[in-house]
Amino acid sequence: MLVLSVTVLSGEVAYAYKRMNTEDTLDSRRVLAHAGEQMFLAKPLFGWGYYSYDLHDWKFMEPVDGAAPTKWDIKQGTSHNTYITILAEIGVIGFFFLFLPVLYWLYFSVKAWPRLPTTGY
Repeated sequence: MLVLSVTVLSGEVAYAYKRMNTEDTLDSRRVLAHAGEQMFLAKPLFGWGYYSYDLHDWKFMEPVDGAAPTKWDIKQGTSHNTYITILAEIGVIGFFFLFLPVLYWLYFSVKAWPRLPTTGY
């Protein structure tokens, strides 16, 4: 791994090091997460539509804790939080139906727990 990081992957390692040592990415994520939260609050039930986060997020970008939106945030930035994206795009109702199978399996897993053998198979 050390040999690869110094030879073939040296550009990627330098890029990762640069990204880890700058606060611009943190500020960008903070602004974009706030925009997603505001999108969700604007249309909480059904959201803005599937795959439309990037079409509307720029309308909700505003300075957050001293981090102002940059030109990159407005033109190319996107959410880095899956749950905020889901809530903003398909709302609470879509979020519920998306995770309904997980809740269903969880319910029946808890219900089946007492029937499992205590030792072995």
